[in-house]
Amino acid sequence: MPDLWCIPLNLTENSLHVGSIIARRIPDVLARMLRASGAVDADWAPLVVDVEEGLGYVVTVATADDTESRQHLGELTGEYLLFGQLDVSEERLWLDTRLFSRRRDEVLLYPRFSGTREAFLEWMPEWAHEVAEGIRGPLPAEIAERLAQPVTRVWDAFRFYCNALDNYGSDLRDPEWEWRVMIQVYAALENDPDFTWPAELGVQIANGCIAAGEWEHASDLEHYMSERAPASPAIAALRTKITARLGGA
Repeated sequence: MPDLWCIPLNLTENSLHVGSIIARRIPDVLARMLRASGAVDADWAPLVVDVEEGLGYVVTVATADDTESRQHLGELTGEYLLFGQLDVSEERLWLDTRLFSRRRDEVLLYPRFSGTREAFLEWMPEWAHEVAEGIRGPLPAEIAERLAQPVTRVWDAFRFYCNALDNYGSDLRDPEWEWRVMIQVYAALENDPDFTWPAELGVQIANGCIAAGEWEHASDLEHYMSERAPASPAIAALRTKITARLGGA
């Protein structure tokens, strides 16, 4: 069970129609940063409602202080909860978050940010570092170093990656769902060919095709990703794997 749960951010009313996916996925990316660096065992949990097709993601128009933090932690059975409120436009991103401790039954940290969207991406490692130290104390140097770099400095790449995450997890053996994810992966890589995480997500999907015996289709996915991110190690490894199989066919 994760030590830290990150849940979708609440939105201001002005951001409801433009920031829903970003509000859901900023905490997801933060959890991935903390987990990948080894700083904190963190995960993301969506807020959902029943819809005709099953369960649908939701975000709430509310302040950070309106969040039922104890109720969410009770349902998730975790020790810490990260939540907050987001306002975002083309010119500015404003964030007001909280780190809540179940054991101490209080908010430990109030990380806040206001600035451009690109400056927010640069600030995310500082945010992750603050949250990690709030949970476990001073970080070892090697973990702090792994946590120090932004996942990307390009807002559109970040936005498309969040869109891909928001579609991922549905039935990806359905070509329509796969297309919904991959079109966002391609767009993220077009905007930042060095952005590692969308490349790894696309490779994961291609490997799912390989597991189903669809080597030619996986080759197509690899080709489209390679056009956009030719230097990606993850995509290069996929290309080598596919070439070894199809080249010997």
